[in-house]
Amino acid sequence: MMKNTFDWFSCTTNSKLVTISTYNRFSSITIGNTSLKTFRTIQQRISMTTANAQVHPGHRWMLEALKHARSALDKQEVPIGCVIVHNDSKIIAFGQNEPVRLQNATRHAEMCALDSLFAEYDLSTTRQLLSESVLYVTCEPCMMCAGALRLAGMTQVVYGCSNDRFGGCGSVLNIAEDAMPELLPLQCTSGVEGEEAMQLLKTFYMNTNTNAPQPKDKSKKQKKTVVTSD
Repeated sequence: MMKNTFDWFSCTTNSKLVTISTYNRFSSITIGNTSLKTFRTIQQRISMTTANAQVHPGHRWMLEALKHARSALDKQEVPIGCVIVHNDSKIIAFGQNEPVRLQNATRHAEMCALDSLFAEYDLSTTRQLLSESVLYVTCEPCMMCAGALRLAGMTQVVYGCSNDRFGGCGSVLNIAEDAMPELLPLQCTSGVEGEEAMQLLKTFYMNTNTNAPQPKDKSKKQKKTVVTSD
């Protein structure tokens, strides 16, 4: 059974926190090491936002986000892509992961999309546009991105697969809904094209990442010789 959660390090699906199965429209939930309070919070959000994720009206926009994720994969970046859609009618910004190309660990797809908007419009106009828009991103925003999206004025996010290592929308921390003065929460919908998004990530991590640092060969280390005098 395929599950829309991605283990960034072992490249397998798991249930260390809460795993939502795509089987039977997310009817199966596996509970791992999580508190009852956390589970109830996530369960309530799931029931409101993911019951019909596979027939989400924004499905076509997620397909656009997947195009950017595939482009990132072709460039040997972690394959995550996103689009920001204004009033369900026009893509006003897009992004894909670019930490390797730009040598900057903060250049996640969401951050690149936000930056492009702020570069084109003034602060007031950008915040107004974001408040009227939806972000479609192939993987759950990390903690950094979830916080940035809220600070920028965005209130709606649709994502594909969960990120159970760095997720900021409930998988690890709930930055999307935590109380923050004068900031509205992010309303999150998960599971839209989740299997395709997860497969792209698995493809990246299962293949040789030429940009990853080479592991050190510990077998070549020479043992120090201790010389003692009689």
